[in-house]
Amino acid sequence: MNNSMSNELQNNLDRLHTTDLGLNRIRKNLDLDISDIVGWCKQKVLTAEDIFRQGKNWYVNCDNCVITINARSYTIITAHKRKQTAVDEVAVSSLPNPNTKHPVPGFPVIYVKPTITRPNIIVGDFTYYSGEDFESRVTHHYEFYGDKLIIGKFCQIAADVEFIMNGANHKMDGASTFPFYIFGWKQDVPPLSDMPHKGDTVVGNDVWIGQNAVILPGVHIGNGAIIGANSVVGSNVEPYAIVVGNPAKTVRKRFDDELIALLQEFRWWDKAIDEIQELIPLLHDNDLGRVKQEIERRLAK
Repeated sequence: MNNSMSNELQNNLDRLHTTDLGLNRIRKNLDLDISDIVGWCKQKVLTAEDIFRQGKNWYVNCDNCVITINARSYTIITAHKRKQTAVDEVAVSSLPNPNTKHPVPGFPVIYVKPTITRPNIIVGDFTYYSGEDFESRVTHHYEFYGDKLIIGKFCQIAADVEFIMNGANHKMDGASTFPFYIFGWKQDVPPLSDMPHKGDTVVGNDVWIGQNAVILPGVHIGNGAIIGANSVVGSNVEPYAIVVGNPAKTVRKRFDDELIALLQEFRWWDKAIDEIQELIPLLHDNDLGRVKQEIERRLAK
């Protein structure tokens, strides 16, 4: 349990409340026949096995159930039973925690967000890197340039991927590209406004980047894209496109335009952890017609 997080929530027990919808949802989900749902939840917070915060919500794991509480308003949103595995029917002990550095014990893979120390690198929850030192793979990244590397949630970054930032660029509008001023020659340092600057590098959500791929400065990669191993990406990549090669070129789209639009609107990666857990069968269903129908149904609610 994260003690600072649990203490913060436990020290604000008197602020916990819920709505009529929340009362009905909790009673139904947990088969509770009690009148004081809020009091019951307060007791569970005090005796919780695990409490952590992800995004806008607290998650309280206790007695084979999970309670979801809004971290700003302290509204008890819902509670549900933990699911059991189909194999051994053992209850899941807790929901995944995006602040865990090593999510798979014994394997050299890290969740990137909790390892970041540079203010100009922003990474979303559950994005992982197959290695131990992600920041070493972000090169030529100097604060005085002001450019940022922004990566969304649930991205899968293979070993030895490199993000080359704007500091690698040389002035290219003269007869020579050699940076004499860096190596002790008498030359005025050119202002940043004279240097090639392609802006922030932005990677969307649920993007898979294959081993040894190189992402060049200022590239924007859309949600759900796949970057082939050893590719060199120098131009923007559309959502749910597959690109390979040097220079990387689009091979095909992963899905038809209708499903891509639905996924872009649905934005499953922004949902609460417990809801994502419930969505996993849908997200891995290869019957795309059924996936379309289910996403349309959920969006229509």
